[in-house]
Amino acid sequence: LLKKLAEAGIPTNKPSGAFFAFSDIRQCSLSSFDFCVQLLREKGVLVFPGTQYGQGGEGFIRISFLASLEHLEDAIDRLGDFYHERAAG
Repeated sequence: LLKKLAEAGIPTNKPSGAFFAFSDIRQCSLSSFDFCVQLLREKGVLVFPGTQYGQGGEGFIRISFLASLEHLEDAIDRLGDFYHERAAG
């Protein structure tokens, strides 16, 4: 999954033993919360705003790996499309 996120151009910290990843969305012009809401509405992908885990999480999203690989790969494709539609520059 981390490889797929990297291929989609979404910077992601390597998790240390958890079923979650923290991805950097600071290139987008949206808050973490707005990014998550719009992603769900437009692409049907549920991720969580980094601010849910403290104010230092602004500019990041939390992605759960608790789904089938097929579903995760499809979700990352849709996430990547959404991310690049909103990335600055």
